[in-house]
Amino acid sequence: MNRIAGALLVSPSDVDSEAHTPPEVRGFSPMPLTPLPFPAVVVASANDPYVDFERARKFARSWNAQLVEVGDQGHINTASGHGEWREGRSLLARMIG
Repeated sequence: MNRIAGALLVSPSDVDSEAHTPPEVRGFSPMPLTPLPFPAVVVASANDPYVDFERARKFARSWNAQLVEVGDQGHINTASGHGEWREGRSLLARMIG
């Protein structure tokens, strides 16, 4: 029985890319690219320094996830100034609803 109702995957870093990912997360390589057994949404920024947008698109396709492009927002996390990130809360609410 799958207990995961869904996943909101925000700014997934490309752990397979030395050019885009800091060394401390490369240990998570290889990036799994098999379909997820639950609904998922991948949120990607067009200018994320940790993943090329086309690679984020490949992640979404591989995982059978919906891709949401949020424009030029860099890497989406609190360290880059996103704070509570209302857009993310809205996406999550839509997934739950």
